[in-house]
Amino acid sequence: MCRDWQNWEWSFFCDGTDVPGLQGFRKCTSRPKTLVDPPHTDGGNFNGVGFFVDGDEVTILSQIQAGWYRYTSEWRFKADGTILPRFGFAGVLSPNECVCVAHHHHVYWRLDFDIETASGNLVQEFNDPPLFGSTNYHDKAYEIQRPRDPSRKRHWEISNLRSGYKYALVPGPNDGAADAFGVGDLWVLKFHGESGNEELDDRPISSDRAQLEKFVTGEALRGEDVVLWYAAHFMHIESHPHAADEGGHVGPDLKPLKWD
Repeated sequence: MCRDWQNWEWSFFCDGTDVPGLQGFRKCTSRPKTLVDPPHTDGGNFNGVGFFVDGDEVTILSQIQAGWYRYTSEWRFKADGTILPRFGFAGVLSPNECVCVAHHHHVYWRLDFDIETASGNLVQEFNDPPLFGSTNYHDKAYEIQRPRDPSRKRHWEISNLRSGYKYALVPGPNDGAADAFGVGDLWVLKFHGESGNEELDDRPISSDRAQLEKFVTGEALRGEDVVLWYAAHFMHIESHPHAADEGGHVGPDLKPLKWD
């Protein structure tokens, strides 16, 4: 999710063939292009969800309008099981609009891996050098909020306790740093259903910032059904050449570590 409205689709360039019987879905014959992509042109010839196959990778992409901002929601699926969620940010330059003022965007992904089974999860954090002692791994036994730390190559691994099948959540190099409004980088929470306490529908209306920290209540996680919320933060500033209109992408890599 992004802390902005996402119900206004915006056109982008996607040459190809519409999917029969599915309005708003198109198989692109070349890589689709949004405002975030060179040559950074606003608008296009298609509104909806575009699919593009490039070798061993399938991309699913859509562009969203929120006022003068353009957001792109993108998922890339590789044949080896790697999943690349990406969110793009850009804006339309105009004398009457404020994208020229330095500001931050924040995006949050809710990731429920359910490897083989919904429950039976184990979440571990990797650090190199270790936080303490000689081991690089520490179990996340209870609900917790954790920051990124590139200096320790920090990432998180989610596995099925019975089979050992495992995925890694690896932060992206451009995923930024949280400010007071962005709040944090990762939350590990126990799943409570579609209307449970890890959802945002019951957030107080006194603030529009993410309030995931209130769901960190100390519940035990080992062997349970676990949900991870991952955040990325993007500074939008005109002083960087073309940054206001060209924007950029953020997002983690989800990599299979053990998957027969």
